[in-house]
Amino acid sequence: MKRANLIFICADQMRYDALSVTGNRVAHTRNIDRIAAGGATFHRHYTPNQICSPSRATMATGLYPRHHGLWRNGVA
Repeated sequence: MKRANLIFICADQMRYDALSVTGNRVAHTRNIDRIAAGGATFHRHYTPNQICSPSRATMATGLYPRHHGLWRNGVA
């Protein structure tokens, strides 16, 4: 069985349409566009928290912030 390679690219304070692959006609993001062309691009995604650390902890654990305990930045 071949194992899948996953790359999560996370950026703080970047709108969905900041990349040319998602519709920006001014920005030229060729390298990210090339990665997107060979993989998956999510067009209807939502964040579990508006702050970056709780959202990243959710990606790592699969739990909502109220369940993993990291509810704001700076929480150990």
